[in-house]
Amino acid sequence: MTIADARERTDPEDPLGIPAAPIIEWFRVDATRRIAKLLAIGATGMVAGSFSIARLVMTAPHAVRYATRSPARYPILWPESSVAPTTFLWAALGFALVVGCGLVAILGLRRVLSEESYLALRVDGVLFAHGEARRFVRWEDIDDVRHDAARDAIVWVLDGDDPWVLDARFAGGSNAEIAKKAVTVRRRALFGLYPRARG
Repeated sequence: MTIADARERTDPEDPLGIPAAPIIEWFRVDATRRIAKLLAIGATGMVAGSFSIARLVMTAPHAVRYATRSPARYPILWPESSVAPTTFLWAALGFALVVGCGLVAILGLRRVLSEESYLALRVDGVLFAHGEARRFVRWEDIDDVRHDAARDAIVWVLDGDDPWVLDARFAGGSNAEIAKKAVTVRRRALFGLYPRARG
C-alpha cells in the first residue's frame, strides 16, 4: 500500500475516542475456521434432512391412474395400504433440518462477514478491533514487537506495562510476518517518515 492510499484509508471514529488516522498495513482476522464450521453445519443438516424426506417419497404408495368414460378426466386411485406415522415424523424432521440448518449457515455467514475484526498498523500506533472491543496503543508506548513462535502470537512489549500478547490469526500474512512489518512501521513512524492525518 502506498502512502497516497494510506491517506484515504482511515479508521472510523471509535466509541472509545480513538481518532482516525492513516493506515499503513491492515490485516483482517482470519475467519476461515468459523466459515468452514457454518458451511459444515448447513451441508450436513441439509443432506440429512433430504434423506429423511426421501424416506417418505420412497415408502409412499404409488398412485394408480385409470381412464374413465370422460377422456379429459384421469382420477387418482390410492391403494388401501397406508404409510406408517413414523415416516411422516421423519419427513417433518427432515424438513426442519433443511430449513433450520440452512438458516443457521446463512445467518452465521452474514454475521461473520459483517463483523469488523482487524489489525491496523497506523501512523500513530496499532489498533486491534474485534467486534465491539478495541485496543489502541501508540508507537511511543511500545518498546518492541516480537513473534512468540511457541504460541504463534504477536507480542507487543509495552513501556511500563505487561506485554500484550495477540494470538489471533490474520488473513494476508502469518503472525511472524506481521510482527516484522510492525517493527518496520513502528521504526518509520517514530522517525516521522509517515504523514499524519490531515485536519
